[in-house]
Amino acid sequence: MINGFKIDFGKFKVDLKVLGDLVILASAGLSVYYIVNTILNDYLDSTVKNKESEKKGSGVLKKIQASNPHLKEVSFNQYEKALLNSLVTPEEISVTFEDIGGLHDIIDELREAVILPLTEPEIVCSTPESYPVTKGGTGFYGPP
Repeated sequence: MINGFKIDFGKFKVDLKVLGDLVILASAGLSVYYIVNTILNDYLDSTVKNKESEKKGSGVLKKIQASNPHLKEVSFNQYEKALLNSLVTPEEISVTFEDIGGLHDIIDELREAVILPLTEPEIVCSTPESYPVTKGGTGFYGPP
């Protein structure tokens, strides 16, 4: 029997206001638990990822310093250290131009516009008048 905001079940009498308050309290508790759990998991995941990236970055740095001893005295800031884990060393690259089928004209252009100036700068730019005039940058797509 319903009497105002109370339900009578014989022995049990339930106040609907109290029942509503309990439902609101339980849902608020679950919401807080979910939010705190999500925030902590995201924080812990980012902490673990940061530690893993620092380990990988320090490994890459050691490889680079082994091949270039003058870099042992260089100090890196946090941003540069964060970029180290995405750096690809030449030893890790297993793809060559011979692995690329076709596109010989593009490969020749890449060798002329990118590789030759980096490997032989004295040949490409011996005088300021011979500096190459570019229309724009060189855009790469895909893995190195």
